[in-house]
Amino acid sequence: MQVLITLVVAVSAVWVYLDATKHKIGKRPGASGLLNLSAGGWAASTLFLWIIGFPAYLIKRKSLIALASDMPVTVSRRGVKTGVLAAIGGLWVLAALAAEVPATAQTAGDAQAAVAESGETAPAEVEKVASVQPEAAKPKHNWLVESDGKYGYGSAVSKNQAADGQVAGDVNMFRYVGKQGDKYQIVDIGTSENEGATVVLECTYPCTLGKVMGFNPGSIGQPALQTEYTQISEATVASNIFEDAANGALTIRMTMDSKGQQKHIWFDEKKGMQLLSE
Repeated sequence: MQVLITLVVAVSAVWVYLDATKHKIGKRPGASGLLNLSAGGWAASTLFLWIIGFPAYLIKRKSLIALASDMPVTVSRRGVKTGVLAAIGGLWVLAALAAEVPATAQTAGDAQAAVAESGETAPAEVEKVASVQPEAAKPKHNWLVESDGKYGYGSAVSKNQAADGQVAGDVNMFRYVGKQGDKYQIVDIGTSENEGATVVLECTYPCTLGKVMGFNPGSIGQPALQTEYTQISEATVASNIFEDAANGALTIRMTMDSKGQQKHIWFDEKKGMQLLSE
């Protein structure tokens, strides 16, 4: 802003000098008053006291031209004097520009220092930092291991196991079936192998009561062999699994090949295992 103001003042002073000399405005011998100035005087007053000198010249210009027609004043070396006036104005502009650059740098430096003290990232106006998109935060999960589409959860340590010095329970493996509506399903792999059936646990999150269904392994469309309900307490393996499912921490669903296509699975108590085209 200071540079622009200085430029306007310098240009105004040069214009006043050229206009005054063009119309042969000058200091009249024998006349008195503050406004009885030569062309150089008008230019100097504009340059050094623009807010008074420039408006005064514009206001008095017509009368000064009329007086100059009766008593013209011709200046010598008009071009040289104009060049000197322009050079002075140009030096003022350069000085204003030189003063503004360190001020801008100081402002940026102060802002960067303030940002550094606060521990925040500097804004783009202060420091151009390459925009790096952070990786999406991975959801927090309760599972201990994921292998080949199976999720492992640690069981609680019993009092007898703790007495024997065991600090961690066994790792039980599960498969995530998926979600339909507000219901989630998982397959208990260990129990399925022991029972010789596909054991499915289903619940609506937040889970307090779970439905346990047993199906013939690999059979499609056959209803559940057996159904029972079990209470699901907080901080249990089942509670942790369904919490992960609801939070999006279980991403690998059960699938089955059907005519060369992998289809998702869902277990229905009456309709049995269903293949979904989604």
